[in-house]
Amino acid sequence: MKKFFKSKKTWGIIVGVIIVATSFNVGRAVQDDEYHTEINDEIVKYNDLNDKRNKLIKTYNQDLKDLDNLKEEYNDKKKDVKEIKEAMKNKDSLTAEVDDLQSKVYEKQDQIEGLDSMIIDKQEELDKLTSGVQAKKEEPVHLNAGQYVIGKDVKVGRYQATNIGRGTNFIVYDGDDGTAIVNTILGTSNGSGDYVFFAADGDVIQTEGQVKLIPVE
Repeated sequence: MKKFFKSKKTWGIIVGVIIVATSFNVGRAVQDDEYHTEINDEIVKYNDLNDKRNKLIKTYNQDLKDLDNLKEEYNDKKKDVKEIKEAMKNKDSLTAEVDDLQSKVYEKQDQIEGLDSMIIDKQEELDKLTSGVQAKKEEPVHLNAGQYVIGKDVKVGRYQATNIGRGTNFIVYDGDDGTAIVNTILGTSNGSGDYVFFAADGDVIQTEGQVKLIPVE
């Protein structure tokens, strides 16, 4: 046995086996880590090819996503164009309606200006009438609801009639023919407010509520 291990031939065989085994294991390790081949006289590694393939797949998927977004945007724009075309068809009729409404607005503005002018005129007339009315020093006459004869129940003269409390109908009848000389409502938003009138002898006052007659000049 000792002669066997001391033999150069034996040692050569052992060393050869070790070298072959080592080379085989190193090559297998390299092969497991990076497979490679030769393309166009260049060595291409498996990992590099796999990376490039993955990048291509990622780019492809992104392109598909971008394409879907473009299709969606295209459909939206197509819908917008359709709506614009429909609106253009109705443009003339809509313009006519706008012009008609504008004309009505101008007409109403003219009416309002006319009413404003009439209100101003009436206010001026009212101011003239009220400015010319001055209360006398005589005591006011208080009347309950009922009928009163001027010259008997109420002195002949000029009076400003005003309601006491709630509004009321106020009528003055001519003593000769019974026609209504005064027919108004005192003290309501729809009525004429206070009323100045001449109380002639024989005329009849009719009031549906309490009123006060203020003697005026």
